[in-house]
This record gives sequence, C-alpha cells and structure tokens, in this order.
Amino acid sequence: MRSDVAVKVFGDDPAAMQATAQQVARVLGRLPGAAEVKVEQTEGLPALTLEVDRLRAARHGLNVADVQEAFGTLVGGRDVGVVYEGDRRFAITVRLADGVRSDIDTLRQLPIALPPQGQGGRAASIPLAEIATLRLVPEASQVSRENGKRRVVVTANVRGRDLGSFVADLQAAWPRWTCRPGPG
Repeated sequence: MRSDVAVKVFGDDPAAMQATAQQVARVLGRLPGAAEVKVEQTEGLPALTLEVDRLRAARHGLNVADVQEAFGTLVGGRDVGVVYEGDRRFAITVRLADGVRSDIDTLRQLPIALPPQGQGGRAASIPLAEIATLRLVPEASQVSRENGKRRVVVTANVRGRDLGSFVADLQAAWPRWTCRPGPG
C-alpha cells in the first residue's frame, strides 16, 4: 500500500530504530494535514526458544543435539513415512496436537527419552524441564534492508494541503533529518 510520505530510519540496533521510528511517527502525527501515520511492523509474534543445560543433559547421557531433535520432532513434526493412494503420495508426519504445541507448561513436561542403560535396560525418560528452559521471546517478524542496512519505514498520507509544504514543515520539525525525494 502506498503512502504520500515515507520516512526511512536506518541503523544497526533494532530497538533504537524502533524507538526512533516511534518518535518520527509522533512528529509526523502533529503536523497539520497528516493522516494514517503508521510505523512499519517489525516485531511479530513471540517465538519459543529452547535452551538446553549442557551439564544437566550430560548427566543423563544426552547431548544438546539429542534434546533439540526430540523437541523439534514433537513440536515441529517429522515425516516418518508415505502413504500411496493411486498416483498420489501423502507424507505421514508425527507431531503433537496444536493445543499441546502452544501450551508452554505442557511442553516443559514432555518426556525426553534417555539412552538405554546396559543390556535389556528399561526405557526411561525425564521431563524436558529437568534439562532445558523454554521461553517465549519477541522476535522480528521481518527485517527490511536497503543497500545492506536495516530499515524501518514510517508512512503518512497528506490531507487538505499540498505535499511540498508538508515535507517542508516535516524538515523544519526535525532539521537533522536527511530528506530526499523518493520514487514518485
């Protein structure tokens, strides 16, 4: 969707860029004629992170890759076979149900299989929470770049006045901005 005015914020620190973009939006919103002021969405849904405690896992005979693979299979799924129906093929995927995959408390209790102990040893497992930490952390939903630099765009439409005087007022409102005409 196109807007009349776009202010691009460049930088390396996503938090600082977002703070600057919000400040730009406030300045834009106070200008006469500004309408539909928006900051580009950069933060999305929280992402689930798994941090395996290497020492605890090792005490149970597990390594990080074992724990990540077991967790990944249960949450992300793994193809375990194929069903053929005439000329069509369908993958058989094993994974937890949607309701379970979104419940962090249930995920912490997932059983992680331990390596067999000796000949004829019993299969044993421990809850994931004993060897790993699960957290929901905000992640970037998108990272826009221009000429190799991170970018966040603040947009606005102009109502009831000409674009040239609006841009001049914008430049005067924050003189340290570098304003260049964009593609028209």
